[in-house]
Amino acid sequence: MKYGIFVYSESGHTLSVVKLLKKELEGLGNEVKVITLEACNPKSDKRLKYVPDAAGYDHIIFASPVQGFSLSQTMFEFLTKVKMPKQQLVSLLITQHLKKAWLGGTRSLNQMKKLLLAHEAKLMNEYDVHWSSKEREEQIQEALKVLSS
Repeated sequence: MKYGIFVYSESGHTLSVVKLLKKELEGLGNEVKVITLEACNPKSDKRLKYVPDAAGYDHIIFASPVQGFSLSQTMFEFLTKVKMPKQQLVSLLITQHLKKAWLGGTRSLNQMKKLLLAHEAKLMNEYDVHWSSKEREEQIQEALKVLSS
C-alpha cells in the first residue's frame, strides 16, 4: 500500500512519532512518503507556505500538534485547501502536551474530522499522544499499532 503522511511539527514531537510510524509501515511492506507542511514563520506567521499535492496515495495520515487547545493553524489551513479523491482512506495523529484529551486533543480531532467531511474522506483510525504523560512511550507504541493496522 502507498502511504502519504502529511505532518506539521514545530517542536519535533509530532515528527518523531511520524518517523517511527514510517519505519513501522515500511517494515510491513508499505511504501511511505512523509511530506512536511511548512508555515511561513513558525514563531509569528503560521499560515501555510504552500499546499503539497495529496493525490496518488492509497492511505493518507494527517499528523499535527495541538496548539492553544485546537488544531494547529497550519494543519487547519492545509485541510481546508488540500485536494484529494473522494473516499480517500485517511487516519489522524495528534500530539498534545497536556495529559487529558479534553484539553484540546478531542477538539483537534473533531476539527480534523469536520474538515475531512468536505472531502468525503473515509476515516480509518485516529490517535492522540499526550506528550507530558508518564505513559507517553506506551502511547506512542499503541499509536504505531493502531495507525499501521
